[in-house]
Amino acid sequence: TAIFVAGFVILLGLLLSQQTACTERHHDNKPSSSETCTVADQQSHCCPPCWRVVNMKAAELSSWCAAELEAANKILRRLTARELASKAALLYAVNNIDVKTGASNIGYLLSVVSPDAAVRQAATECYLNISSFSTRMYLDRAVYEPVAAASKQPATDAIAQRRYQKLLEAFERSGI
Repeated sequence: TAIFVAGFVILLGLLLSQQTACTERHHDNKPSSSETCTVADQQSHCCPPCWRVVNMKAAELSSWCAAELEAANKILRRLTARELASKAALLYAVNNIDVKTGASNIGYLLSVVSPDAAVRQAATECYLNISSFSTRMYLDRAVYEPVAAASKQPATDAIAQRRYQKLLEAFERSGI
């Protein structure tokens, strides 16, 4: 439950940051058209997040989810290869993984609210795939070891130190 809440908070922050970028281009905070977002808006994340998500077709949702999962896996591979040694770099990587796996929140939401059965199925698969990824990550000693090794380094500030402590606790709660 805590991971779900944390993911939701991260997703909300991501969506709000995307909306801020859109405000710079669309001063009235609306997409180019009152009906739908243009392709350029969607590609530049200038479509209000709820419009992008609600209008996704099953294939688009599956592709987006797979891309988010692959991006998270790419970051995870760098982490387990010990390419990231500093506490700050590890935190940045884990936070980016959290943002990418925040797609599971959208997957869960669409799995229960979409009127389209194909979208509900794609969303359920998205949610389950990313949930499985997150579970495996927090049970993987190859992920935990570089995180634990960096715990002896000083944090840049109190917030980073608290986030790092919570990260270690998440691994320990999962049984590492």
